[in-house]
Amino acid sequence: MSFNPCSSCAQQVHIDTEQCPHCARPGRYPNVLRAGQPADIAALDARLQSAEANASARGAAANVQDFSAALAGSKAVIARPRGELERLASSDNQIYATYYQLIDANARVPDDDKWDALRRVTDEALFPGQKEKIRFAALTLDAVGVLNYGACQMTLRTPMIAHRASVLEENSVVFMEKRQVKLTDAPAAAMGFRAPWDDRAKVCVAKLADEITPAMTPDLHAGILVH
Repeated sequence: MSFNPCSSCAQQVHIDTEQCPHCARPGRYPNVLRAGQPADIAALDARLQSAEANASARGAAANVQDFSAALAGSKAVIARPRGELERLASSDNQIYATYYQLIDANARVPDDDKWDALRRVTDEALFPGQKEKIRFAALTLDAVGVLNYGACQMTLRTPMIAHRASVLEENSVVFMEKRQVKLTDAPAAAMGFRAPWDDRAKVCVAKLADEITPAMTPDLHAGILVH
């Protein structure tokens, strides 16, 4: 559905609207609303049940449950170069801007490569009208993120992001390219592969349960998750 009720005034509001046009109250997060639609939740639950059934047939059910329990405490981490961390740490007035915000502010130039073009159309398809505000991070169990984005790690404070964060199974561009998703099909293609923050363990188990073996020990969970 494209509309759902405002939590304050109960009037119907388009799902991609951040501020209710009726009562003007802010605080709506379209990425979270999209990920939490009943159809999305049902599709993810179906994938999760299939993954858990396969794990049980392989004798790995207990280890998959341990993995899921660990994921309930996972955090979001952003890897960036040292210079970026030094800038952010230099003053409380420094802000972590998105790729698009930096370009619009003439603070950097576009990458001007294949990934730049794909990023623009992909993010608009998956986060319509909101792509400039999305800050991407990785889930982590050991405070280590995706190192090719930088050697320094920023772990985000969960209480500051839980209400506005959603989880997608992988890098948004890779997600679309791997499945050869047409832009018009992007919202439907993401069903079952995304979730609100509190359901992040479901997304991870649905994707990674097949990599959990009966003999696997918990110390390997962090590496499997970030890989």
